[in-house]
Amino acid sequence: MELKQLVNDFIPELTSLSKKYDFTDELNDAVKTHNEFKLRFPFIGSFSTGKSTLINTFLDDKLLGVQVTPETCLPTEIRYAEHESINLCNSDGVVSTISREQLKEQDFLLPDRNRDYWIEITLPNKSLKPYPELILVNMPGWKSGIRAHSQAIEHYISRSGTYCIVVSAEDGTLK
Repeated sequence: MELKQLVNDFIPELTSLSKKYDFTDELNDAVKTHNEFKLRFPFIGSFSTGKSTLINTFLDDKLLGVQVTPETCLPTEIRYAEHESINLCNSDGVVSTISREQLKEQDFLLPDRNRDYWIEITLPNKSLKPYPELILVNMPGWKSGIRAHSQAIEHYISRSGTYCIVVSAEDGTLK
């Protein structure tokens, strides 16, 4: 991202000014926020509209399950990294590591049904590599009739400022 590089280029000058005008702590906080910035980009829509298929196509990888039944039960964050990992997480951190097969089949246990969970995936994927700040998020489909899916959407929705609304080609419009 060009903006990120522009800010990086100004950090040495800002550091010098922060020492001169005594705002080092504030600058350190801003630099930390800048360095940790990630853009979450959730794919949202009704169930079976092709959210998982669209992400799989972008990645050129059959990572996510694409059955006709409502498969995605938790928000699934996908970002670039040098090594692949798939982890079930909650606000306390990583709960457990899961396999690709468990991910596709949504075959894992949630230790405490009263907590919010999501899946974090890191991939050494060529399509993601140019965008290290980007996190693609496969969301459960709305109107699946499964309460846990609606809860997952409600709990996750505030984590993002932008969304990709996916509409089935057969429907053609938002409902």
